[in-house]
Amino acid sequence: MGKNGVEGTEPGVRFVSSTAKPASNGLGVLFDRSSRDWVGQGNCRDKSPSLFFPSDGVGVEAARGVCADCPVRTPCLEYALATDAEHGVWGGTSERQRRKIAKARRLGVAARQNMG
Repeated sequence: MGKNGVEGTEPGVRFVSSTAKPASNGLGVLFDRSSRDWVGQGNCRDKSPSLFFPSDGVGVEAARGVCADCPVRTPCLEYALATDAEHGVWGGTSERQRRKIAKARRLGVAARQNMG
């Protein structure tokens, strides 16, 4: 544990104190977007980056297949959400799926704020 953070339970996920400058992942949880320790542990580490930036739906499905049982799928997705990654397959999700996740999180946070 560093002075600005507490290590999460998954590789590459580090939740940090409010004194750091992390990005919010939309749930009010702070995510350290500078931490990319998880990258070398992903199923993608030996794959061509072009696989994860497909131009069609068939390519998206191929990339998702690599991500399906990846041990760092969650930190990969959270990184993409925290950095507003607009292109590619991250954490097994397409651009469209990430937009839906981000919107749902924003609506959920807004609803919780309105309740109390």
